[in-house]
Amino acid sequence: MSNQSPGDLPVGRKQRILLRIERFSRERFKLVFAGSLILFVVSIWIGSRIKIESDVLNLIPRGNRQVDTFREALHEFGSIDYLIVLFEAAADEGPDELEDFADLFAEKLKSHEDLVVSVEYRFQPDARFMQLFSENALLFIPPEQLPQIAAKLGDEAIRRQIRENKVALSSPTATIAEGLPGAESVCACRHSPCVAAANAGFPV
Repeated sequence: MSNQSPGDLPVGRKQRILLRIERFSRERFKLVFAGSLILFVVSIWIGSRIKIESDVLNLIPRGNRQVDTFREALHEFGSIDYLIVLFEAAADEGPDELEDFADLFAEKLKSHEDLVVSVEYRFQPDARFMQLFSENALLFIPPEQLPQIAAKLGDEAIRRQIRENKVALSSPTATIAEGLPGAESVCACRHSPCVAAANAGFPV
């Protein structure tokens, strides 16, 4: 009995098929090149329409509330490791109410141990933080107040402030006011945006 399976072609038949393909390619090589060129162009067109998605979030089906919220938070904060929460007090609220609410919010976050690893708040600013804030203090001022500050930092405004400071320092109350906030020399305004904003009368 033969060990050849029904699906196997005889060796002679395989050779005849290959010879026919070889003869067709040799006799009609122009048709072969044209067909290869067409297949090449079609492959390039199909490959250009294939979009490789490397973002894992885009592989998750849309419409899920938790996933959409997480995707929106990632887009706004730019990170999935640390999320910074900023509170803004209402017009009728002060620092005490805002501080109490921040404490309650932090405790609430800490209770979700399955979602939140750690919560950092009530940190004490060190010298490097204060230096960073001092160098970038103007970035924390509302944009609509910048023209007023620019006017107060002009040459004429600085000369006028120097004259006012000179009069204030020569008064009998200068010794009492020496340790009060905002009594810095206006000359420091050219070197420190934080001091400049303070002397200009705007919150920083």
